[in-house]
Amino acid sequence: MDWRMKQDDVAVLIIDMQEKLMPSIYEFELLEKKGVQLVSCAGKLNLPVCFTEQYPKGLGKTLPNIIQLAPEAPVLEKTRFSADCSLDVVSARHIVLAGVEAHICVRQTVYDLKRSGRVVHVLADAVGSREPLAKEVAMREMQADGVLFTTLEGFLFELLQDSQHPKFKNISKILK
Repeated sequence: MDWRMKQDDVAVLIIDMQEKLMPSIYEFELLEKKGVQLVSCAGKLNLPVCFTEQYPKGLGKTLPNIIQLAPEAPVLEKTRFSADCSLDVVSARHIVLAGVEAHICVRQTVYDLKRSGRVVHVLADAVGSREPLAKEVAMREMQADGVLFTTLEGFLFELLQDSQHPKFKNISKILK
């Protein structure tokens, strides 16, 4: 498996980071911060971003401070737990996932993306659930099934590859 990422073959998928859902997520403030950093950095690196919203009529829209960072990004409404609908708008081979809930929508999306032949990278510090145990169990299960986990910083520095990268200082500043 070719797990190494190249900037021209990576897309970011933000799953269900919505106004009415996020406050119920364990440590949601940290997760929200990671979402802001991820979308900001994706913009600096010209990475495609896609958002999903689970039943927005009931759960609200994507958090404003995140979605405003990628105003042109597609926002896909869904009622299915898997966000595999994003496959139509995201053509990259490597999909980097962040969002909620780890044991439901993130997990089901991961398996559908893997089934489609994508290389999936879950940002362990940018996914969450209402209950810490639910996230932990989902992460263990996905890891046992060969899903790749990294952190936001690990992902970004994988793409940069070198401190001489022209965007290194911009990315480092966002991560502080």
